[in-house]
Amino acid sequence: MKFTLMLRSLFVGGLLLSGCNANEEEAKALQSTENEDQAEDVQAAEGPGNTESAQSFDFIISEYSSFKAFVRSINDDLTEGSEYRQTHTYTEADLAYPVRVYSKYFAYEIEEMGLQQEFEELNELGVLAEQSIDTTEYDQHAKDFKEKVHQIAAKVENGDDVSGAVHRLGKWASARYEWLSKPLKDAELQKAKNDEGLEYFLKAREISADIPKQAATENEELAEMISKIMNLSTQIFQEQAARADHLPPGSNGPEDVEYADQWKPVSENMRETFKELKQVIGDLAETLTNR
Repeated sequence: MKFTLMLRSLFVGGLLLSGCNANEEEAKALQSTENEDQAEDVQAAEGPGNTESAQSFDFIISEYSSFKAFVRSINDDLTEGSEYRQTHTYTEADLAYPVRVYSKYFAYEIEEMGLQQEFEELNELGVLAEQSIDTTEYDQHAKDFKEKVHQIAAKVENGDDVSGAVHRLGKWASARYEWLSKPLKDAELQKAKNDEGLEYFLKAREISADIPKQAATENEELAEMISKIMNLSTQIFQEQAARADHLPPGSNGPEDVEYADQWKPVSENMRETFKELKQVIGDLAETLTNR
């Protein structure tokens, strides 16, 4: 990855990422003659008097197709013998600034994977590398930066990072608990005159379809809670099916709203099962929030 090429790709109409001005000046003062030339390229593209707000991230054009591609590229550049390393004396220091830039650009993906702490540490190590150029401390800071990138890359490449999966499960539980507490807006439900049992059925189906199951590998407690959510959802399916088991074979049973007026009444067991499902998801949200 060429530093100047990457930076130029971050501009639209001469706008540089907000918040990077201070970092650029710091790089000018500390980095080699090569880096000073690169910084001049940035200044020329930026233009004078840029006061773009933090929201200017909306205008970024990234050279990377995904967060994973970004991490993989940085990791490859740090590999011994890489083309980037052969042309950059202070490889780690030269990569520190673009890593800070893209940490902001990919902030959502970083949060989704639960990697905020790792990137905060990485950026701190990058600053230390920049500040220690031409000192005896540089090699150690560069080594620490490189190792942290390798650690992050390993987690991202796995794709099923446990901490990230647990983080996603926590966000899912919080959002779904709130969703379960509100009336469902659904066209078929409206056709069925907002049938109580059909609403339980539709919500349970949605829950079972999108629950992040990867977090079950984290520990036994989470595995049991996820299993319980799936079992309760299945019980609600069965309850709805029982309401329509007397309908003719041509009907679509528990989902055929044309026969909604012929469904059996909602059982108390169905109500209690849905109530328990909601409670388990609420408990899960609270458990993961307090981890």
